[in-house]
Amino acid sequence: NLSKSFRGKSVLQNFYQDFQKGKIYAIVGANGSGKTTLINIMLGLYNNEYSGHIYYDGIPLEDLDQRHVNKNLTAVAEQVCTLFEDTVEYNITLGDATIKEGEINDFLKLFSLFDFIHSLPNGVKTIVSEKAINFSGGEKQKICLIRALLKRTDILILDEPTSALDNEAATQLIHHLVEIKSNRIIIIVTHDRSFDEIVDETITF
Repeated sequence: NLSKSFRGKSVLQNFYQDFQKGKIYAIVGANGSGKTTLINIMLGLYNNEYSGHIYYDGIPLEDLDQRHVNKNLTAVAEQVCTLFEDTVEYNITLGDATIKEGEINDFLKLFSLFDFIHSLPNGVKTIVSEKAINFSGGEKQKICLIRALLKRTDILILDEPTSALDNEAATQLIHHLVEIKSNRIIIIVTHDRSFDEIVDETITF
């Protein structure tokens, strides 16, 4: 019974959904229909500003440490990717020292980014410039996808993940999601019909 309004206008009304590990969910609908609002509520951005309840394995969201949830249980790749003025490596790992160079390279190869990154002056140690002007939209989106995938969290949320990807990278992403779905909840906000073949359930707004 999740409901949310903005300035008196209802965006979500008595929404119910049970997300289960091992499944891929597509959230589809027109712009402004509430898709992003739902994701933001799940990520704790509107705490105490909605009615209804969210549970993680039966535990109310308000009883959990939201920072712990977002750091350890949830990974998000947003449509508008944010890169920091730091190394490419940091932008992928966010300082997680448990992520090995070989794992990074495997994902760079998966998204055909390996040759480009290693052609830079310092490879993965190259500093991303202000506003990441030395990277194209597709390259930035690939880095953010790799960042989210390497977290290997229980919940993976992808917001329009193919909006800036080339066809080959989009195909590789689809294949990879199928490979990893067994131990994750995967939620994709998308207008891309190429996901139809792998989605277990479509939620329409």
